Amino acid sequence: MLIAESLKIMPKYKYQGRDESGEPVEGTIDASDEDEILKRLTDQGHFISSIERVETEKEFFFKNILLRDLSSIKKSETAYFARQLSSMLRSGLTITRAFSVLVDQIENKKFKNILKKIQTDIEEGVSISDALSKYPEVFNNLFVSTVKVGEETGRLDDVFERMAIFLEKEVDLGAKVKSALSYPIILITVAMMVILFLVIFVFPKFIAVFTKAGVELPGPTKVIYVLGRFIKDDWHFVLIGIAIFIASAKFYIRTEIGRYNLDRLKLKLPVFGKLFRKISVSRFSRSMEIMLESGLDILKSLEVSRENLDNVIIENTVNDIIKSIREGEKVTKAIEKTGEFPAIVSQMVSIGEETGRLDQALGRVADDYDRQVDYAVKNLTTMIEPLIISFMAVVIGFIALSLFLPIFDMMKVIK
Repeated sequence: MLIAESLKIMPKYKYQGRDESGEPVEGTIDASDEDEILKRLTDQGHFISSIERVETEKEFFFKNILLRDLSSIKKSETAYFARQLSSMLRSGLTITRAFSVLVDQIENKKFKNILKKIQTDIEEGVSISDALSKYPEVFNNLFVSTVKVGEETGRLDDVFERMAIFLEKEVDLGAKVKSALSYPIILITVAMMVILFLVIFVFPKFIAVFTKAGVELPGPTKVIYVLGRFIKDDWHFVLIGIAIFIASAKFYIRTEIGRYNLDRLKLKLPVFGKLFRKISVSRFSRSMEIMLESGLDILKSLEVSRENLDNVIIENTVNDIIKSIREGEKVTKAIEKTGEFPAIVSQMVSIGEETGRLDQALGRVADDYDRQVDYAVKNLTTMIEPLIISFMAVVIGFIALSLFLPIFDMMKVIK
């Protein structure tokens, strides 16, 4: 509502009911509040049974695209929360007392307010898992489902410690990937700044010399010159274009087709594709280990773990596995059929099924892939560097060619 008011966007509501003849009616309508909708529809002879606030396209854009990361809660903060809560519960504190202590320790205001609301719900008799489930942007289905099992078994301290370990591993993995990418990003940024400096400030001075000498500019030289003039004279259009592109790209990848195409591209990228697949396998195996160890059955574990994958291609693969298991196939066979998971995964799952310790088997798979991801990340810079050098060589070579071609022509004129 605050977003709508600040952006002057009329709220949208979805309604259901019946008309004067008893036929069902439903639709969406723009109005300032529910009372206005009720009055307008009642005047039309409708009997309204439900009114539900829905998010407009503009609200979605500003809330999820432009403002999404302004006050986000990091995984490291959720991991800290789970770790501290586990320690307090082991020390003998009640859940409400533990929450009270934790709220004072949290620095993120948004997270602090959420924990206060959860604490209030728990004090009013709401189960911990239900209270956490109200905030899926912080506590995903994996977290909530695990806590629910912990409530039923009376082992909340173990559950929160397990989730803390899981989140800490995810944070550590993300930090390693960012660290590995920082050098290539810095290298590309510096190189691009140097190229822009040459194109915008150095190149035009040579062009002036060539023009005075009566040398006709070759095609590559004209391209570089026009590009440099455009960037220098119309830089504001360049910035606006970049901003529009970034916003449009963010909006597109949050659509169903956009996310599908992006995730498919991730798995097919050179160098990165194998890394993304290994991360997905590791995340899937670790999630399954936690779910099975907590006491959930295989189907429920698959359904919950699917939501933690962050790749729609692998998610669809897990859907196929769930469907095959429901049709009576063994887990091993269902995984093999997809062709998306490496052979080691199905082999370890087969061992786990035979021994009755599928959680331990998947835990070993997760440990193995954690090591593979760690090794791949450490060698990422080595693998990417030749690609960056090749790209920069092509760009710089084109600029050099654009500069030398008119010089050769000018030498002919002088002769």
